Amino acid sequence: MQLRIEKIQFLFQNEEISEHFNKLMFKCEHAYWHYIDLILENPKEPGISHSEFVFQLLKCSKKTENYVDNFHKNFQKWVEYKTQIPTCGAILLDPSLQFCVMVQGSSGKWGFPKGKMGEGEEPADCAIREVSYAFLFQFKNQTMTDRICH
Repeated sequence: MQLRIEKIQFLFQNEEISEHFNKLMFKCEHAYWHYIDLILENPKEPGISHSEFVFQLLKCSKKTENYVDNFHKNFQKWVEYKTQIPTCGAILLDPSLQFCVMVQGSSGKWGFPKGKMGEGEEPADCAIREVSYAFLFQFKNQTMTDRICH
């Protein structure tokens, strides 16, 4: 596990470490998704929880080790904070309308691709950005913005 954490830390070491805990946690969450998607050799292997992953990641760097004290309490506050941020996504259907695309989140639950809205971002732009990011495909010119549900 230590080798994998160090591999992730190396990938993110050039990113500026934010003094704001919430921003840092979002960067760590991104690193966790990277770990799940690209580093975990067997996706069915249990790996470690999101909070334990972030805790280990923060301990690896002098720049972030000050966040280790009271980590679990602060991490829980961050989880509560992030659940308040609106999300937008899309339902992707095949031409026959018989099949849809679903994604598995870090919690293990399945749902439609979606993500958190950026400050001042329009819902349609958020949905397009998040779905494009999830599938590495540009959907901008293939959306039906007149069929957006709120």
